Amino acid sequence: MIIFNPSSLKAALLFASNDEEHIAINCVRIEVDGGTALPRFVAVNGIALAVVALPQPLGYRCEEPFAASISRPMCGAVLAIAQQQPETEFNLALLDEGKCLAISGQNPGDPDVATVWRDACPIPYPDWRKALPPAGPRNQLLDPEWAMAEAPMQLIAKAAKELGGRSSRIQMVEAPGNRLEARIAGVEHFYAMVMKPTPETIDWQPEFVFCGGGGAA
Repeated sequence: MIIFNPSSLKAALLFASNDEEHIAINCVRIEVDGGTALPRFVAVNGIALAVVALPQPLGYRCEEPFAASISRPMCGAVLAIAQQQPETEFNLALLDEGKCLAISGQNPGDPDVATVWRDACPIPYPDWRKALPPAGPRNQLLDPEWAMAEAPMQLIAKAAKELGGRSSRIQMVEAPGNRLEARIAGVEHFYAMVMKPTPETIDWQPEFVFCGGGGAA
C-alpha cells in the first residue's frame, strides 16, 4: 500500500495531457520499482513531463513492483475530496492481479467512514524515459525570465505552489536535445523537463514522448 499527499497528485496532474488523440497519457502514472525506492507519480504531455516522488513512512519496503495509470476522472474525484476534507489520508494499491487500481481516502476523525475509488488500468503507457536528455554537461540558465513566460514553465510554477516550494526559486539548466530541466528549491522529490521553445515549436510533439535521449530523472 502506497500513501500519498493529494498535493503531489495535483502537481503531477498539471503535466498530464488532455489531448483526445493521445488517451494513453491523459492520466497520472503511478510507478513503484519495489524495494525501498520511493514510488512516484509521472505525467507527460506534448512538450513537458514531471516526476514527483512520494515519501513513505520509515521502514517502507515494497516487495512487488507495479505501475498503473490514474485517469483524469479518478484524479478529479480524489482532489475534490481532498479539498472538501483536507484531513483525509489517501493511499493506493493494485488489485485483481494488476487489472484494477484502488485509491482509498479515510478521515482520521471518523475512521468508520472511508471512500474508495477503483479504476481499470487503461492501455499501456509510453516509456517516458526515452524523452529524457542523454547524459552530458548541463549549462545553468542564468536568466530564466524568458523561459518562465512560456506555458510549460508556468506549469512548474504552479507545481511549486502545490508542493510548498518557491516558484521564484525554480532552478533550470539547459540539457542536450534542446531541453530544459527544472527543479524547485525546497522540494526535494520533484523533477520536470520541457522542450526548449524554438520558432519551430508546435503544440503537440509526439517525438517528445516516444523518442529521444535516455537519461535518468
